[in-house]
Amino acid sequence: MLLLEKFIAYRNLSAKITLGDDMQITKSDKQHLQQAIAELKQEHRNLDLTIQNMAKNFNAHTLEVGRLKRQKLKLKDAIAKLESDLIPNLHA
Repeated sequence: MLLLEKFIAYRNLSAKITLGDDMQITKSDKQHLQQAIAELKQEHRNLDLTIQNMAKNFNAHTLEVGRLKRQKLKLKDAIAKLESDLIPNLHA
């Protein structure tokens, strides 16, 4: 699954960025993460449209719709995780 492989690569970049408390996110790394988030959001929108179109079709295969919905939820979780990684950890 190409999308999952992309997320893993972006997640690894995110993990590298957030390893050290004193480590700052470089502008380039931040741009890569923002690009990854944009790509995942686009894929999420595409899945949403596909699911909506399938729902209009009364002959739609329910297992396929369920699979797409689960994939959409995984994308939502991935997006949320990457977005949270962009928020700097502030020491109180």
